[in-house]
Amino acid sequence: MMRRLLTAAALWLACSAAQASLAYAITAAPEARIKAAGASKEKLSELLLRGQDDHVQLDKLWHGLEWLLGRHCGATACQIIMGGRKVGPDLGYGPAFYYTAEEVKRIARQLAAIDPAQLAAHFDATAMDKASIYPSDWVERERSGTAPARLLQDAFVRLRDFFQRSADAGHAVAYVLY
Repeated sequence: MMRRLLTAAALWLACSAAQASLAYAITAAPEARIKAAGASKEKLSELLLRGQDDHVQLDKLWHGLEWLLGRHCGATACQIIMGGRKVGPDLGYGPAFYYTAEEVKRIARQLAAIDPAQLAAHFDATAMDKASIYPSDWVERERSGTAPARLLQDAFVRLRDFFQRSADAGHAVAYVLY
């Protein structure tokens, strides 16, 4: 887990230097389909980035959401955003990862127990900027009136609902930073 967090930090630094964006996409599909897609960069990119299956884009909110979950549930909550096992080749900012259908059911139960308003109560723009939580402009976003706490709360609800749909369908899920 620490290696993935360090990788996320290195990716953030690389993106900051290059003025690029680092987004997060997660897709539900049968586990066999995810593993088969992992055979090639093109197939895996198609599965994860084209959104043909149940698909959620967290865009740049992924790291802020990971931070809020960590504050709300403890360090193990980071496993929800950046856990799982590697599948396929490097897609540009590292490999994709996936959760089995059983892990998806467990995560869906964890997320269902979280009140979105209580999660959003952990939002602290200054602390997030100080901790270099990507995209590291939380104070500026708050001042501009974009309501980042509300955006993170909405992203959480989308993610929670996605995991519940995936669990109900018996699907695995895969995600990628791109």
